[in-house]
Amino acid sequence: MILGRIQEQAKELSKSEGRVAQVVLREPSQAVRMSIAKMAKLADVSQPTVNRFCRRVGCEGYPDLKMKLAQELASGNEYHIRDIDTEMSTEAIFTRMFESHLALADDAFQRLGQWPLSTLMDWILSARRVVILGGQAEFHARERLVQALIEVDVDAQASLPSMRAPLGPSDLVLAIDLTGESSSNTATEALRVKGARLVAVSSTRLSLAREADLCIPLVNDPVDSHQALPRTQALLGLFVDSLIISASARRGHPAGVILSKIAGVQ
Repeated sequence: MILGRIQEQAKELSKSEGRVAQVVLREPSQAVRMSIAKMAKLADVSQPTVNRFCRRVGCEGYPDLKMKLAQELASGNEYHIRDIDTEMSTEAIFTRMFESHLALADDAFQRLGQWPLSTLMDWILSARRVVILGGQAEFHARERLVQALIEVDVDAQASLPSMRAPLGPSDLVLAIDLTGESSSNTATEALRVKGARLVAVSSTRLSLAREADLCIPLVNDPVDSHQALPRTQALLGLFVDSLIISASARRGHPAGVILSKIAGVQ
């Protein structure tokens, strides 16, 4: 992990490079959003020194450093809610919480252009049926998406159909799994899913993603911490609302009307 590497190499850095390291280690979530000019100013060094620091700690340059920081913060390995203690002020706690959420969202935002979102929307709106699966961690987002799709005339449901109404090539299964433990990860292995298109909203590390026809890697790694889960659920909520608004726009429905109709679905 990049933060651990910076700490390990701190004694080997030059004085000016050490000042850059101090800025990064002090507030890594802010460093993710800093320009190289601002980083150089805060560390009281030149921009070439910032780039030299990045290469010293194994990065190709400043953009690569920011990407590695964002990935590490998003994984929760170094920036858990456990970092909040009873001595912190209310303002400091709010700042820490917002920074934590922003780091996770920023990591997803940096990868957004790689996601096949237009294809996903085409498949949802052209499907005969859309089955949305998820476990306890994804329950609220799943229910919200099902209700919204019904409002825009998509035949959506939150469970697999019976064997008497098997899925076919015109059906779509959208399986959401943040943790690797949700029912969607095991249910998709059943024969009842065979024949339908399968879309995984999960880490690419899960077998679900490897078996899917399409994958939206909302998270880099499965969420394995109760402390990190609320932030990831918030990101899933943003993803689902984006899907809802996109589907509404494609169907010619005002997004505000659809969102108000499902406002009670939490």
